[in-house]
Amino acid sequence: MTDYNYEQQQVLFKWVYRNFKKVKKEKTSWVNCACPQHEDKSPSFSINLATGGYFCHSQRCPNPRGHLSKLEMPEAYPIGSSEKTIDKTPPREDRYYIYRDERGRNLLRVTRTPDKKFFQARWVAGKWESGGTQATRRPLYRLPELLNSDEKTIYWVEGEKDCENLVALGVQATTTAGGADNLSKLCRRSARAALSNKVVIIIPDRDEAGNSYALQAESIALAYANEVNLLRIPTDAWDDPKKPNKDISDWIAFSKGGVMRTKEDLAALVDEYTEHFLDPYDRPMIISSDRDLRDVSQEMVGILRQSNNPEPWLFCKDGWITRIQQKTDGSPYFRELNATILVGLMAEFAAWKRRKGKQIVDCFPSEQVAKDILGRLSDQFPAVAEIAFTPVMSSTGRLLRNDGFYPEDLLYLKSIGLSKMAAVPKRPTEADVAEAKRFIFEEWLCNYPFDGQSSKCHALALMLTPFVRRMVKCVPMFLIDGNANGTGKTKLAKILAWPALGSDICTMGETNDE
Repeated sequence: MTDYNYEQQQVLFKWVYRNFKKVKKEKTSWVNCACPQHEDKSPSFSINLATGGYFCHSQRCPNPRGHLSKLEMPEAYPIGSSEKTIDKTPPREDRYYIYRDERGRNLLRVTRTPDKKFFQARWVAGKWESGGTQATRRPLYRLPELLNSDEKTIYWVEGEKDCENLVALGVQATTTAGGADNLSKLCRRSARAALSNKVVIIIPDRDEAGNSYALQAESIALAYANEVNLLRIPTDAWDDPKKPNKDISDWIAFSKGGVMRTKEDLAALVDEYTEHFLDPYDRPMIISSDRDLRDVSQEMVGILRQSNNPEPWLFCKDGWITRIQQKTDGSPYFRELNATILVGLMAEFAAWKRRKGKQIVDCFPSEQVAKDILGRLSDQFPAVAEIAFTPVMSSTGRLLRNDGFYPEDLLYLKSIGLSKMAAVPKRPTEADVAEAKRFIFEEWLCNYPFDGQSSKCHALALMLTPFVRRMVKCVPMFLIDGNANGTGKTKLAKILAWPALGSDICTMGETNDE
């Protein structure tokens, strides 16, 4: 049978109190009431709130044993006592929440007493010991379950009770030890593995501490998750909108009409009320105070890498983080980033915050973070070797003709002065080759005095080499020789380089005779 948690038992008891007569709550999880299946002056019907099972002690009962979900209630069965007299006495037992590492080994135990006091203990030599938990590693709650789940969405709530109640609905949920007062920075190591490529929905409590917790949780999730959203449950989702300081467990347990919430109800709530974490400039937030430098740097790199899609503009060239900028003529060039430039980019793409007491306030990006990124994390950006200004052949023989980044060739292509390119056949015919040859030597290079077919062949090879050198690798240098001044050597060199460079090459100054 299904075991119900405390909040679910309260919902079940609420339903029993409304729909049965002579209800009496026992000290355990059992409830006694009048049986709805026969006339029962003395209560003989017992319900187990922990499982939903029932048992009738009367011999006149047609179905003395079963589960409430299969119990057929008479249509005219009278409603029970007033809802105001529902017993909301908390359970007498302590509740335990265990934090485990990736391998399922015990690390930390949180104990919740009936009067809502919390105590922590650490796992030492096969037993729990109180005290000394400050230095204990504190992973995300239910870390092994998160790592072994195929669910793409993870709900991040404030407190283990909320987490367990969401799990009971059939979703993946997590939290951190200490709640809003102590969002542990020690959980970031586990967050990388658990939240990578996930959608994280943060559900804070409806109070000021919950808002602070949501911002801190968001700063962790943004470094690793694909998407981070916020779910603030509105007041009209509660039975009593006059009490706004409630959590997701209240929404699950004390639902409208006394009907228990389902996974589908949660999905509908998410669709209607989810909002994105954005500042006025639509930037993700980074909370930099009380954090390890490496974690902040990694989070910032994650944001910069997101801005690098779908069209990259930040690269790693020769071990340096480099951006592509444009000259006044529109041609692109590589610009290495220094700490000053990177700090400006950090402010452009992220909203930087720090803790001031219990508040989260604005701050400037850290230059130390910028230097750390430049010194350690350049390899997290796509590697690039050169910029091409005209279509070229790739190392695999593929014609690269569309502007953009080609990671397999470490090449960024930006065509200059080429507004339109004729169609290139995949399998040229003899007629296509003859037409290309005629155009090159009868219309393009027709005025140069070649001394024979060999010179024409070398000129053609010089023109084609920049296009195919990625396929043929190392090639020799070319030397254009003429038997006299004024034969057009310089002009020939410029003309042959035009298709590959899109502009004139640099040449030596002309002599007085020239």
